[in-house]
Amino acid sequence: MIKPGTKEIKQKKRVQGGDQNKAINLEVAKLTNAKILREAIFPTWIANPVMVRKHEGSWRMCIDYSDLNKACPKDCYPLPEIDQKVESLLKNAGATYQRLVDSLFTNQIGRNIEARMKLNPAKCTFRIEEGQFLGYYVTKDGIQPSATKVTELEETPSPCTMRDAEGLNGKLTTLSRFISLLTEKAMPLFNTLKGCIEKNNFRWTTESEEALQRIKKVIHTLPNLASPIPGEVMQVYLSTSRDAISSALAVDREGHQLPVYFVSRAL
Repeated sequence: MIKPGTKEIKQKKRVQGGDQNKAINLEVAKLTNAKILREAIFPTWIANPVMVRKHEGSWRMCIDYSDLNKACPKDCYPLPEIDQKVESLLKNAGATYQRLVDSLFTNQIGRNIEARMKLNPAKCTFRIEEGQFLGYYVTKDGIQPSATKVTELEETPSPCTMRDAEGLNGKLTTLSRFISLLTEKAMPLFNTLKGCIEKNNFRWTTESEEALQRIKKVIHTLPNLASPIPGEVMQVYLSTSRDAISSALAVDREGHQLPVYFVSRAL
């Protein structure tokens, strides 16, 4: 659906390198043969391909639909949170979870063959006890922070602009469920952003720098988060201060208390 009165935009063709052109031609040929793409005669909208290097060195073809996106009304249908999805997959014991997976995918390969669908081996992993999933490192015992995200935060320099500070805030958010009392520890950082009405008002204070260094020390020892079991008794701990409210969800197992989730908000 296009907003009424929107003017069509035809992007000028961008020059691609030799390797990128070859990858584009191969991808277009593959999608055309699969009848996913077809040639458009007298197109009213034209968007350029954008080639992105994958981690293994090959190219991924994306399309720059920025102009088209501006012309489309926003669909506000709610999306599920990754946190909820991860927990919904892991709340049962490992054996029960594996049994469910086996029952769901017993006939999957046969169906793929019947529909002439192929699985990409590079994107499939079978029969593992732990691995990366939706930005977390998932094991049979629970959820661990991604080592990549921890390293990114450790190596983040002190912000010089408001955009740098927003990027730092985003990295903190990805690890927030693992950090107790995060809002209190990072309050100077949040106040720095809150005080920036305009981009040129950004000021990185001594308090903000001290808070950043404290957080970098904290993330060296982030806990593993236990996966809750249905019917299991859990404890909720609440902490309040003048500026923030924080809580922690925990479970008792074999005489040890294990964290399940940390959350905090500014007041």
